[in-house]
Amino acid sequence: MKNHLEKVENYLSDGLLFAKILEDSAKFALRRAFGRINSSKINIILVDLDGTLINSNSPLDALALKFGATKANKIFNDILTDFKAGKSDFDQTVYFTNLAVSNAKLKKSDWENLLDFYLHNGKISVHLLAALKIAKSKKVKVIIATRSSLVFAKTVSDRLGFDGAIGTYISEKNHPYIIGSKNATSPKFKIYTKLGKLSSMFKQHKNFDFSKIAVISNDAMDSQELASSGLGILLTHKNKPSPVEKLARTFELYDLLLKEGVGLEKKLLKAI
Repeated sequence: MKNHLEKVENYLSDGLLFAKILEDSAKFALRRAFGRINSSKINIILVDLDGTLINSNSPLDALALKFGATKANKIFNDILTDFKAGKSDFDQTVYFTNLAVSNAKLKKSDWENLLDFYLHNGKISVHLLAALKIAKSKKVKVIIATRSSLVFAKTVSDRLGFDGAIGTYISEKNHPYIIGSKNATSPKFKIYTKLGKLSSMFKQHKNFDFSKIAVISNDAMDSQELASSGLGILLTHKNKPSPVEKLARTFELYDLLLKEGVGLEKKLLKAI
């Protein structure tokens, strides 16, 4: 475990975020030990986009679409280098990443083309998508959630027939906000967690209850969302896991572990 901790600390320069992952890991251990999963009345599924529903990185791909892979990788790596060096915290990194994408001035048609690329090149988690569509047919609301572009999240939700989208909104004129690690206000933008933004979306609904929400992700950065919901589901893929998926698996940040592949539909529908 010590080696795992050292690897995590090297990856996460944001100490508060690291501490939160450890705290959430302990919560999940207790939930699994004492059977505290309240999954019998799930009425909303909040599904992560990048790395979960889409097995790719949409901000990087969007930058590559506009500038080419070499420049896109440089922009992305420069932002991540500052984060790992402690020059920016997690939420600032989310902001700078989305600002770079916003500055690329992508059109709605560019986002549509990016989604087409994912759909036609095996980048969609097809069994997860099938399970979500079945869940929706049973009157479970499905919400796409990402720290990346709200425009792309809406594009995905609309095309796939889901119930809404949560994502980062960058604007010079209106009120920008990011989807980050906490609910707060900074000098440049507001910050919402995915569940915080979901709560504001459904604030008029009398039956809104975090215990009736299932969160699906493969990202350790979603540990707060996974641990605060009624059912935290970690999705894994057949290909080489990303660093954040490795962290989530190492610290067992889930109530239920699902593998993308045959049989996922049955297991997910049984769980909710």
